[in-house]
Amino acid sequence: MTEKNYEVIHSNKLTQEMNSDRYIVVDTLSGEILADANGWGYLSKENARRAYEYMLNHGEKDMKQPSTDEEKQFEEYTAARVFLAKHPEIDNALLNAASYDTFYDYDENGGYTLSIHDMSDKKTERFSPAIVDRILAEYGYTDLDFSPYTLYKVFFKFG
Repeated sequence: MTEKNYEVIHSNKLTQEMNSDRYIVVDTLSGEILADANGWGYLSKENARRAYEYMLNHGEKDMKQPSTDEEKQFEEYTAARVFLAKHPEIDNALLNAASYDTFYDYDENGGYTLSIHDMSDKKTERFSPAIVDRILAEYGYTDLDFSPYTLYKVFFKFG
């Protein structure tokens, strides 16, 4: 097993800016910021750790379309609708991402975070299933019964 070379720390700067405790992930050797929820900071150490571990271990999921089997597809859509109804924080995050779709993108280091500020030297990306996947990862939802593509479609159809 490889040695863990990152640490989740409290960010005084982001805490002051956001008026609540914020955490970031830094490289223990270089001190480089590895993940900061695209400049917003994570609300807890656990959320920061989960999001960064997910990025390390999984990257972006395969964004293939749902199964063509109608019964399985119906089950996925139903699971996604129920999930969205039970998790208003995800619905709000998706709504915000869809509202500012041309501002949500990869950071300059190729990370999987989202940003709606400080857009200099960043590649613009439209709201997509990849964005949905990164939002789910940021909130710690990495093992669901539906794909990010399905939630993306449900959000636009029912959201």
